[in-house]
Amino acid sequence: MKQEEENRNGSKLGINGLGRIGKLTLWHHAARKYFDEIVVNIGREAGTRLEDIAHYVDKDSTYGSLRGYLQWI
Repeated sequence: MKQEEENRNGSKLGINGLGRIGKLTLWHHAARKYFDEIVVNIGREAGTRLEDIAHYVDKDSTYGSLRGYLQWI
């Protein structure tokens, strides 16, 4: 817990889009808790319901599920 508090300093991360790079960046920094807040610009009209976004963030066609990714770090 102390290590997590030392890493965070009130900083925010902004991600522009949830393509492969944006999604993996989100996974990486959310898992490591480097930032206090992560803001994502989805940038598309279709599929903007919270359930759609949650499903999209959870799965990747190459890397699998977020749960599988988190087991490797």
